[in-house]
This record gives sequence, structure tokens and C-alpha cells, in this order.
Amino acid sequence: MLLYCRLSFLVVAIVHGSSVVRAHVKLQALDKIRRHNARIEADAAKQDARDLQNSAYSTISGFACFRNLQGMTEAMNDLEQQYPSLVTINDIGDSYLKEQGDSNGHDIFAMKITAPSSNDQAGKGIALFTAGVHSREYAPPELLMRFATNLLEQYDADPDITWILQQNEVHIIFYVNPDGRIIAEENQFSDWRKNVNPGDDNCLVYGVDINRNFDFAWGDTSGASSNPCAEDYFGTSPASEPETDALSEYAKSVFPESQRKANPEEMKDVPLGEDILGVYMDIHAYGGYTYYPWGHVNEMCPDDEAQQALGRKVSSFNSYLLWAGGQPDFLYPASGDTSDYAYGVLGVASLGLEIGSDFYEPCSSFESTVLPDNLPALMYVTKVAKKPFSLGKGPDILSLVVSESTTGEIVVSATASDSQLVNIEGYSAFQTGDQIVTKVELYLDVHPYDYTGTGTMWLMQPTTAFDSQDVSVELTISTERFTVGRHTLFAQATDSDDYAGPVSAVFFNVEKTTTSSPTNEPINASTPSPTLFPVSISPTP
Repeated sequence: MLLYCRLSFLVVAIVHGSSVVRAHVKLQALDKIRRHNARIEADAAKQDARDLQNSAYSTISGFACFRNLQGMTEAMNDLEQQYPSLVTINDIGDSYLKEQGDSNGHDIFAMKITAPSSNDQAGKGIALFTAGVHSREYAPPELLMRFATNLLEQYDADPDITWILQQNEVHIIFYVNPDGRIIAEENQFSDWRKNVNPGDDNCLVYGVDINRNFDFAWGDTSGASSNPCAEDYFGTSPASEPETDALSEYAKSVFPESQRKANPEEMKDVPLGEDILGVYMDIHAYGGYTYYPWGHVNEMCPDDEAQQALGRKVSSFNSYLLWAGGQPDFLYPASGDTSDYAYGVLGVASLGLEIGSDFYEPCSSFESTVLPDNLPALMYVTKVAKKPFSLGKGPDILSLVVSESTTGEIVVSATASDSQLVNIEGYSAFQTGDQIVTKVELYLDVHPYDYTGTGTMWLMQPTTAFDSQDVSVELTISTERFTVGRHTLFAQATDSDDYAGPVSAVFFNVEKTTTSSPTNEPINASTPSPTLFPVSISPTP
């Protein structure tokens, strides 16, 4: 039996079974949460007055940091107008009310963000993010809008964002369940969760839980309810709701059909393999969890090593607990949900977040904690979208800096680690972080995905040796024959199991008149103590 108790900003789940009684909220976190909440409440009034005070967009009453459905739709359309070469908006389906012909119904929109690229032969990586599946969770759509805005504003200014959009497509559905969202915004603290399908049962809490309505493990009452009046009612049939259908069909249109299994539930124990393309992430509130399959049962999925490596690395940014089959913090099963559907049916890497500390997140904590903790996590997910199960096992570039001397040379320094992001606090060391970093490759003006053996590539030199999971490397390069203007350096590390990790990049400028091509040979001449190159920036890990 599962009992749920909501205590201020805390949900506690207690499982009674056999001889085990487990509280899934660690006691040592309680005092931290209480102190954190006291500070939040003290700052909330001042913060609300500041947040978005000059914005042209309407916000949720009392939550100035969260645009409401109307404001978010306007912001989305404005981004398309402002960045027409990067943004495309598609109407992907109708809400329940609109499907019924009700004028209060809504379209469901998806935003696609990508940049033109001259090397698309192998196909771009694909990342699909969703929010607003559950109406009462105020923060997730705003988090995704801030993420989208940052990608667009920093394109061609931030080197990582620039290559990410050139090499990947980022798809975002801000509101999967817009009808329910209106209820949650206009009737605050109603705790409205489901869509607005009234059914035939005269329920006070009517509707279908969209996150129990997907066609994988649908109808399993260990993780959903057959009672139409229950919060987690799974509906009359798989994908019975137009909101579910809209997301499912859109996801099928963007992810490769070749990766899908012929009989997903019969083949649930067959691994997808490491060469899959694409990653899905669904964002909810609240609790502080990173989750991944399986979610409908407390068992590891057949690609657990790859999924867990990704989940751990995402949690390295936000310090969230891992909620997945086989983990100690598996709270309860959820059947027919988006995450298991994306992995089990669509054949892509799948992750989810439970962000923040309340359905109605205070603006002070959203701005000070939720947003800065999770934007890098979303960026990391997008970085690995090309081959998430392979790249997630490889070493990460933790820093990449270009310095210059007065002798026409640049000094490039980097740190790489196979272990730092995957071995997170509170969990044992993980096997994908045990390997030695064996090389760090540096590419000039060509992304490693596009490198075919022509162009300029160097092997960076370790400051000590390639003999551990963590390494510092450096390379001195003459710019004598570089063309004038901005250049990009791309770095990628590889470990002793031959896994290459995510790419990181840095811009640098050459300000002189020579225009001939650079050589392929690294220059290792000694150089005076470097000064920070004016336009170099550390990559977004």
C-alpha cells in the first residue's frame, strides 16, 4: 500500500510491504529544506515584484517569474519572428476541448530550434523536451522557455550553443496539456493535474492523467488507476486522449523509425544498443529527482548502464536523486508514462526531471536554484543527442581555455574526466567512470562529427601522463598561417574503452594580415607566461 503525505514543500512516500518500511526522503535533507524554505518565504515578496516587471508578457497572478499560457504563447511566437532562421513552430494537435469543438480549447504547439549546417549528411542529433503534462506544475514550462531563449540569444556568441544548434535539432513542447493548465492558473492551488475529459462518471476530480495514458505498460494498475475519479486514472484505452496522441505522433515524426521495436512490450528486455540517435526529456515538479527507465517497475532496463550514466551526469548539475528501477530512491511505479514510452516504444534515450520543491514554486527559489541548477543539465542532454548512449559513457571536457602570448602563438589548455560527472555524491562509483582518459583531440574549425581526415587536428599533450580518469592537457600552436578572424577549436576526449565523450568548443580571434592555411602539425615551442586571450570563454559542460 502507498500512502502520500504532503508536508509544506515536501512529499513523503512510505511503502509498506513485507518487513520493509522505507522513507524516501533522507532525514538529513529535512533541515536543509526547512531552512531553505524559510529563506524563500522571506524573499518571495521582493522577488516577485522584481521578476519580469518590465516584461510585455502576462504572468500567473502572484508568480511574476512564470508567464501564463497566453504570455508563453506570445513569447514563443515572438522568438519565431525574431529568429526566423533558427525557429520553426508547428501546430501538432488539439486539446480535448478543441477536439470537442469547444471554443475554449487549445492548439498544442512544438518549437523546433536548429541552425543551418553545411554537413548534415549523417543526420542531426535530436533532443525533444516536454513540459506541462501535469497542469499544476508551474515551473517546468518556464524553465524550458528560459532554455530556448538562452539558446537563441547565445547562438553565434557562445561556442557550445553555436555548434549544438548546427549539429542538433532541439524540439520543445511547452504545454502538452493546455486545457488543464488554464484551470491550474485561474484556480490557484486547486492541484489540478489531469486533462479536462469529463468522462461519464460524474467525478469531482475528472479527467485523464496524460502521464498514465501512453501506449507502453498501459493499464498496469500497480502504477496507475482504473478509477476515473483518481488522480492517476489511465483513461479508457492507450492514447485515448488527444494530448497523448499529439505528443506521440510528433515524437514519432522526429525520431528515427528504424530504432523502434516491432513488439515493444514483448521485446522490453532487448537492449537498444549504443548507436541510437536521439534523447527525450519530460520535465515535472517537484521533489528533486532525475528519473529514467524503467519507471513502471522497479527493475533495471536492458540499457541501464547507458541510461544510468546519463542520469548520473544530469544529476551532477542539480544534485537530484536518481529515481529508476534498481535505485534506492525508486519511489513508486508509474505505468503508461512518457519516459518509458519514449525508451520502450520510440527507441531513444529517455530522462525526466522532478524540479523544485513545490507544484507552485516560489519565484525566489526558481530564480536562485531551480533555473541555474537545471539549465546546464538541459544543455548537457542536448550535447549528447547525436549518440546519447555512447557519448554519455565517454569522458567529459570540464574546461577549455585559449590563452595568447606575444609571439604569435596560442596556448590551449583543457581538463578532461571520465569520472567526475558520473560519480555523484550519495551514490557508489559507477563503472563507466573507471576508465583512463587516453587522448584529447583538438580540431580547428571542423566539428569532430564532420571530420573526415582532412583539415587540422591535433592530439593535446598531457601535463603529466595519460594514466588516470582525470587529466590536464595543453598545446601550444603557432597562428602564423591562420586566416584573420574568428576561429573555433573543438575538443573531445576518449577513454581506454574507446568511448569518445561530449564535444566542447571555444572561440578565438586572429588579428593579423596573413591568410594562408594552417599546417596539420602541432607547434610545441616554449612560450612566455600566457595572458587570457580576450575572447576565450570556458565551454558549457
